[in-house]
Amino acid sequence: MSLSPEELATIEGTREKFLAFLERRVPNESTATELLEGVLVKARQHTETPQGDEGAVAWVYRLLRQALSDHNEHLAAEARAHVRQVRGRAIRAARTVKVPPSV
Repeated sequence: MSLSPEELATIEGTREKFLAFLERRVPNESTATELLEGVLVKARQHTETPQGDEGAVAWVYRLLRQALSDHNEHLAAEARAHVRQVRGRAIRAARTVKVPPSV
């Protein structure tokens, strides 16, 4: 099943609302725009389509929520990797510190 021209037009006509939805949930406009573009490409390429009675706009909001979830998971993974890296540096630095003998 592919999107009808009317559904595509509805999605494009709702673009500003989609962008506002994302801008309230990410730290900057460029991230919101990037996420929106990715979802709209997916919608245009018909890699997924609305399920059952789900309307095109509701379907795009579902895709946007999934994109936000994926984005946040990616950020969390990057943060964990950074913490591991910093912790490793701190441990290596602590091993090289010479402690003077007690008097």
